[in-house]
Amino acid sequence: MSAFQERTSSRRGPRWGMLAVLLASSLVAASCAGAATSAPTSTPTSAPTSASACAQFSSATPQTVRISISPYFEYQPWAIADKLGYDEQLGIDLKFTNLPGHAEGILAAQRGDVDLVSTCPGCNFSYVKNVPDFKDMLITNKFDGFIVVGRKGENLTQDELLAQGMSPEEAKTKVLESLVGKKFVVRASGDIEPVIGGIGQIGKGEKDITIINYPDDYKAALAFISGVGDYYMGSLPQESKLLLEFEGKYVKVAGQDVLGPAALWFSSTGAMVKWLDANPETVMKLHAVWYRAMRALREMPDVAYPMFTELINTRVQSAFTPDQVKLITTDLETYYTYQEAKDRAYNPSSSEYWRLMADFYAKLNVGGWVPANFVVDDSYYEEKYFNEFMTRQDLLGCVDSPLE
Repeated sequence: MSAFQERTSSRRGPRWGMLAVLLASSLVAASCAGAATSAPTSTPTSAPTSASACAQFSSATPQTVRISISPYFEYQPWAIADKLGYDEQLGIDLKFTNLPGHAEGILAAQRGDVDLVSTCPGCNFSYVKNVPDFKDMLITNKFDGFIVVGRKGENLTQDELLAQGMSPEEAKTKVLESLVGKKFVVRASGDIEPVIGGIGQIGKGEKDITIINYPDDYKAALAFISGVGDYYMGSLPQESKLLLEFEGKYVKVAGQDVLGPAALWFSSTGAMVKWLDANPETVMKLHAVWYRAMRALREMPDVAYPMFTELINTRVQSAFTPDQVKLITTDLETYYTYQEAKDRAYNPSSSEYWRLMADFYAKLNVGGWVPANFVVDDSYYEEKYFNEFMTRQDLLGCVDSPLE
C-alpha cells in the first residue's frame, strides 16, 4: 500500500463510521422535518471592513463574475466568501447559478450564461473533444471519500475477504475482478472514473462494465434502491444514506485502497479560455478570494461553518448541524491554504500532486475521450495560474491580512 493510500485509508478509518452515522441521521431528520429545521444560528451577513492590504483591489463598481454552483460541499466556500465580502474586497461581485453538476455548468459556460464552473479535473476529460475551449483554472480541494456501494450478500467486499484471511493485495484483486461485467448506477459518467481507473489495474476498462447514468445523485440513488444496477457510486450524502438509513441492505464494497491512484481526486473551478484570456487579473484575484475563504474555515469556524451549513442544507435538503459539516469537510475533504496547496497539490514531489491524477486519467482515456496527442497542460491551467499567483505579493498580502 502506498503512503498516499495509507494516509487516506487512515483518514477514512474509525471516524468513517461516526461520520456516516452523522450523515445518515441528518438525512433522516431532513426527510422528517424538511430543510427548514436546519436553519443555523444567526450569522453575520454583511461584509467585514476591507483590510488595508486588500483595499487597493476594491472598487466602487466591482466586476461581476457569474459562477455555477453544484450542490456539493466542495464548492460552497465560494458562497461563503461572498457572504463574508471577500469578493468585494478584491473588486469582484460573485453571482451564483445553482446547477446539478459540472456537465450543466460547462454547457452554460459554453453558451455564455456563466463565467466560472464548479467541476473536477477528472470530470473534464469527457469534454476535451467536444468542448476543447473549457479549461481548469483552480483546484479547490481534494476529495477523500470515494467508495463503491453494493447489495449485501450479492457482492464481494474487501472487508469480508480480509476477514477470511486474504492478504490486502489478494483481496484488492478479487474485488476488482468482481466489478468486471457489472452495472454501475452513477450521476453522469464522471462519477465512474475511479472505478474505470481501478479495474485498469487488472487490465480492464470502460468497455468491461455497464454505466447507467442519471441526471443527479438523488435520482441515481433512488434507482439503485429500486433494484437498478449492481453498484452505486456517487456523493457522500447519498452513499451514507444507503449504508445507514437502509442498514443491513447495502455494503461498502471498496474504497480508495482498492481503486488505487484513480481515487486521487480533486474538485476545481474552470472557465472557457476566451473568458480566462480576457480576465487575467480577475483570475489572480479569484485565487485570493478562495484562499481567504480557506482561512475563514480554519480561523473563524464559529462564523464560517454556520454559513456553510445553511448553504449545504438548502441545496441538498438535509439537516446537518455546523459541527457535522465541519467534521465532513475536515475528514473527507482537504481544503488547502495556499501554503498547503504549494506543498501538496502543486508539489511534484508530493503524493498528492495533482498531475499524478491528471496523467493517470489522460493515459486511461487516450483513444476515447482524449486524442492520442493530448497534452494535459493544454486543458489544465491550474498549476501555471497558481505559480503566477504565488509571485503576487500584493495578493498574498491580502489573503494574509486580518479577516475581520
